[in-house]
Amino acid sequence: MGDHVGEVMTINGRNYTITNILSEKHKPEFHELWAVYEATIAETRQRFALKARYQLRAPVTSERDLVAENKMAMDNFNDEHRALRECQESGSTPRFFGHAEFTDGSNPFYRRGYVRVIAMSLARGTSVVEIPTLRDQDHVRAAIREKLTETLEYVRLRGWTFYQPETEQIFYDSSTRSICLVGFSRAGKETLDPSREPPITQTSIDVVAFGLGWRRE
Repeated sequence: MGDHVGEVMTINGRNYTITNILSEKHKPEFHELWAVYEATIAETRQRFALKARYQLRAPVTSERDLVAENKMAMDNFNDEHRALRECQESGSTPRFFGHAEFTDGSNPFYRRGYVRVIAMSLARGTSVVEIPTLRDQDHVRAAIREKLTETLEYVRLRGWTFYQPETEQIFYDSSTRSICLVGFSRAGKETLDPSREPPITQTSIDVVAFGLGWRRE
């Protein structure tokens, strides 16, 4: 992937300047390349995260399959920014600042393709999978588990749930003893009334599925 540092993306009237590339991932099921950037805007010193989805040229396939795959990609993007917006007041999820789609030829991988972007606050702390000492800190893992449970319950009450969660979605900030749950591309809208469903607890599969070795055997 090319170096996009220094490029500007305008989202909801704000000009975000990319300062760093945080991650890149190919998503063949959507024919997209996903990148997460660190960015700033001139009016503030605050740092932001931009999650960009670059459409790639699809392999030769039927028109019907192509239409279905394009719809799946669009639905996933829409679910992600909706979930972020509806859950941003939890205190443990990113703040949502807007989304945009560009079809002006700015996609360097496929000039006829789109670029879809979500602007959000930058997760504080470090992904727990990058904290090797966490396995030996039972009290810290217990605190993370408690906060994760609260966050997932907040998300559930707003009609969302995570599918195929990964441990790397949990960020932990030791200076504030807080977490930030990211990865809302894995959030799906529930059809059932959340008030009629049982609450999420620390032993719920929703929590256990995130891994982390919650207790030492």
